Amino acid sequence: MSKTNHQQAEKPRPHQYVDEEYSAPAIQEEPRSLWGWFVRCITTRYADLSGRARRFAFWSFVTFYIAFILLAVLICCVETYFSIRAYGPTEMELSNPGFFLDMAQGTWTFWLIPLVLAVFFIPMVTVTVRRFHDVGISTGVFLILFAVQFFFLVMGLIDSDIAEGELEATLNFISELVVCGFHLFVVVVALMPGKNGPNRYGPDPKRRGAQMDIEIV
Repeated sequence: MSKTNHQQAEKPRPHQYVDEEYSAPAIQEEPRSLWGWFVRCITTRYADLSGRARRFAFWSFVTFYIAFILLAVLICCVETYFSIRAYGPTEMELSNPGFFLDMAQGTWTFWLIPLVLAVFFIPMVTVTVRRFHDVGISTGVFLILFAVQFFFLVMGLIDSDIAEGELEATLNFISELVVCGFHLFVVVVALMPGKNGPNRYGPDPKRRGAQMDIEIV
């Protein structure tokens, strides 16, 4: 075969063409700090129920979630303190615990607390669902447990309106038991190590982190 024919035979076909300037999209680097994971939970994964969340991601969100709640409570307490000083309450009023709550509810900063809870409610649910996924528990199981504890939470708040005496005390005890049991179960799941390797909810988040030299928890 001549040199010319050999060169023609080696010419790539159209479907074999490779653009030498093409480069694969860069892998998005995972956060390396508590704050980075928290920001991801409240931005790109705000309402994302899919995938898995490792322990570090979950507890990063919870850390700042609690911090913002405590900050809102602190701001409310400071304004309530100055409001009480300006009001000049009597000793009888100061001896009544309900007086302080009434004064707190009269400040605008009191509503910072439910505002923080409302803003972070959805990402709190979604990151918890993804943490459940990481240990192999389905979204349905979490939602059923959440609905049950929410029902008893409401029952505990209105038990005085639907029952009296021993029945009210019993309903209140059951409500507290169910709500505390649910949160204890969530904490236990959140502390459990995730399943090694991929599962039906996605790849192992720790494996992805290991490939990018991320600290693994």
